[in-house]
Amino acid sequence: MFTSSEIARVLRRKFEFEDVKGKKKEIYLSLKLPGVEPVITHVSHPKSNRTTVGKVLESMMARQLRVETPYFKGMIQCTNSRDDYYRRLEEDSRASP
Repeated sequence: MFTSSEIARVLRRKFEFEDVKGKKKEIYLSLKLPGVEPVITHVSHPKSNRTTVGKVLESMMARQLRVETPYFKGMIQCTNSRDDYYRRLEEDSRASP
């Protein structure tokens, strides 16, 4: 499991997500690629008695990023590349009507 700050750091640095302007208290990140509908995720915070994000929140963020949960975990663990993720988004965009 990961902390919300780890997730946000990896998405910003490796996958080039940007902070959504106007959102102060919550962390919203956005990725805009040519020809692909923008990807926006809310980097969820765990309940106050936990230091890591649980399975439910990981699953929610994975859906927002348009990937399966195991792939999301690979993104954060740096086993899935930025180019591969971008390619997946582009392929999904072409496949959608």
